[in-house]
Amino acid sequence: MEAAETFSHRYGQEVVKARALRDEVLASVSSDEIGMARGHASRINEAIRSRLASSGWALDPRVHTGFNLDVNAIKDRVGLTVQTGNVTRAFYDLLKFQVMHLHDRIDAAVLVVPTHGASRALGSNIANFNRVTKELGLFKHIITVPCWVLGIDEEGGGA
Repeated sequence: MEAAETFSHRYGQEVVKARALRDEVLASVSSDEIGMARGHASRINEAIRSRLASSGWALDPRVHTGFNLDVNAIKDRVGLTVQTGNVTRAFYDLLKFQVMHLHDRIDAAVLVVPTHGASRALGSNIANFNRVTKELGLFKHIITVPCWVLGIDEEGGGA
């Protein structure tokens, strides 16, 4: 598993790179041990979370006080979430990032989703890189947080 595709929404990748987190994020999604297949979603999420934690990322930070909402990780004002579930959850994750950005908790976000092909291997109606990045363009005036979207698959494309 590794980053096969990337998309920088509102210079998200550039912010992540400026925080010296780009290589760390890419390393967190690289694993020869996990393939894209039904039933692997939780293994994918846990592998990435484990790598992030070992790199000093805080896990499960709250989106806002008083609400039981969180994202997967945060470090140096960059939030990160892995979404291998239903496609609607990816847009909910983007809204959580937007709230964190508006409340000055993060300066950028990273959303990790399967590529289109990998999403089909994981199940039906799973979040996928093509749909998320296409629809981010539609919502560009609503989702203003800089966001780097990574499409993960079994074989990378040189992200």
